[in-house]
Amino acid sequence: IDFNSQIERLKSDVEIQLYRIIQEIFSNALKHSNASLFEIKFNQNNEEFNLEVSDNGQGFEQDKIDYGMGLKNIHARVSKLNGTVKIDSSTAGTSFSINFKLTHFES
Repeated sequence: IDFNSQIERLKSDVEIQLYRIIQEIFSNALKHSNASLFEIKFNQNNEEFNLEVSDNGQGFEQDKIDYGMGLKNIHARVSKLNGTVKIDSSTAGTSFSINFKLTHFES
């Protein structure tokens, strides 16, 4: 896990969504990719938050994959954060890059 020491705590509902997203990514990778190594990176600036999760599994062909419940759940949770998700998958592994604006969650 690599994170910027300047990251501040987020609202609890946002942290729960991020936890569930990471949990779903791990679950999918363990079930389908034979991954043995995971990397998680958190980055935050004044306006945006970025989460990157990658593995060294077998990957999948994105244009041929049937989006099952796992990927649909990830997209739905990212949508609740008004964010975007980018998936990059190859035989060397899969990475998820999730971005959202922190201004959506200010009090």
